[in-house]
Amino acid sequence: IQYTRRCVSAYRRQQNYFLKKLAKLILRIHQSMNKLQQHKTARGAALITSLVLLTVLTLLSISVMSTSRLQMTMAGNAQVASNAFQLAESANDTFLARALDDKACINPQNQGACDIVNEQIVGMSGTRSTSNRFVERIDGCPGKGSSWDDSQAFHFVAESTGSTDGRGGTATHTQGWYYCFTN
Repeated sequence: IQYTRRCVSAYRRQQNYFLKKLAKLILRIHQSMNKLQQHKTARGAALITSLVLLTVLTLLSISVMSTSRLQMTMAGNAQVASNAFQLAESANDTFLARALDDKACINPQNQGACDIVNEQIVGMSGTRSTSNRFVERIDGCPGKGSSWDDSQAFHFVAESTGSTDGRGGTATHTQGWYYCFTN
């Protein structure tokens, strides 16, 4: 009986030992599965978070690119407008210099003698034109003192146009001017 008790007792100890081992193994498996499940959940959350951040960064970069493209276009248009204005100004200055050197330009019956017609300016990639129009003959010279009381003046209007090649920028400059002379 004692031997049987010992055997049963040893068997129970052995059985308890194996049950404890089995319980620990099941617990470890369960913990491992929980860890795997947590890793899977964490990996999914990281994936979703990274995709959201990537989408935000993509939208931000697209916005920056379109803004910079718009700014480049605006700067180019400002340059074209400035070139067209400078072409018109230079046409006006050139015409007035010619008119003061050549008396045929000042004759009201000879309008258009000194006009500049589509003169190509290579350095500014454009053309310039000027037309001069006689407006009136007046007594006295505008802006002069009493010593000019017996003077007369021809009033002209010079209209200058500058056009850039390629992008179609144009500018028009209109300037009135007087040629004063004494009788």
